Amino acid sequence: MSCFQDFVKIWLFASIIWGSLGYYFYDFQKLGVLENLNPYIEKDKIDMSIYPTMGIEEATVDGKVYGLPWGYAPLYMLINLDTFEKYGVTPPSMDWTLDDFEKLVKAFPAKDGIYGFACGTKNLSGILPFIWAKNGAVLTDDKSQYVGDSKEAVAGVKLLSDLYQQGYFPKDCINATADTLRRWFSNGTLAMTIGSAQEILAVQKIQGVRFEAWTMPQSPTNKHTTVNKSNDICICSASKQKAAAWTFLKFLRGKEGESLYVAAKRFPPTLNIPENWDVYLNAGEYPKQIKEVSQAIVKDYSHNLPLRTGYAAIESKILPAFQASMLGTMTAEQAMTSVKADITKIIQQNSK
Repeated sequence: MSCFQDFVKIWLFASIIWGSLGYYFYDFQKLGVLENLNPYIEKDKIDMSIYPTMGIEEATVDGKVYGLPWGYAPLYMLINLDTFEKYGVTPPSMDWTLDDFEKLVKAFPAKDGIYGFACGTKNLSGILPFIWAKNGAVLTDDKSQYVGDSKEAVAGVKLLSDLYQQGYFPKDCINATADTLRRWFSNGTLAMTIGSAQEILAVQKIQGVRFEAWTMPQSPTNKHTTVNKSNDICICSASKQKAAAWTFLKFLRGKEGESLYVAAKRFPPTLNIPENWDVYLNAGEYPKQIKEVSQAIVKDYSHNLPLRTGYAAIESKILPAFQASMLGTMTAEQAMTSVKADITKIIQQNSK
């Protein structure tokens, strides 16, 4: 039995690893069900520099590390190079702005069923970059107040809503699934969409699609508009097998465990181990610039989600409001203002 199989056997037998979605990390931590990993890290002298700084920051509360980042990778703007080439449109630079984005979207013949962009409306991750690119936010920096009704945040929502209502996005994108968006993108109906590492892997399996994974559009004064998202691998504080859990966690989020995920193309390298890119990349395979773009995002363009306790509930209020703005049943300002009282209540209830 391989080393990896041994560790999986331990995990299955003891049920000792808690793999929590980043969305709910702070809720789990507040409930006291996550083990403080500082003593384990200090005892084994773990080199924390191999982990992305922002990923560790997301898993740290009051100086205590409660998880190690897993799958910490961007949500890229995916660009179909064939569609751009077919319609004589030049792909953007990495420093493109919302003005560039709007011009590109309008450069494709939507009247003929070829659209410049579409994203789903089922999570906030696809909307936030456009709010950030207008220098807005949905929560204050300390995540203690809702500010999605600010003129900057409203402007980001209005931009997307206007383009949708003007016919530049597919009408069905309001309810589109990831599979639908991927199909549109792969068959050339869609020039740009937002995609994770998993979407990249799925598109790579479709023969003949030439595409790149890119930064999100920015403002002239703010480059940090590309979502970096992560899961956290944690230990349940009630586990009776904490030592075994830590042994498995170290393996999974160490160099050997990471190399298995990278070799399987589950996500681009997330640890600061340069040689993992040689494992991930195949010569001539698209997206050809993913290494350079990913490294640039981490260095200059990344923005963490504003995660906090109650984040999922906050998101569940904003998304219907955003959809109402897209459909034109409310203005962007009305939509983003309509949820303020509910979100303020969620924040207050989850801050006690």
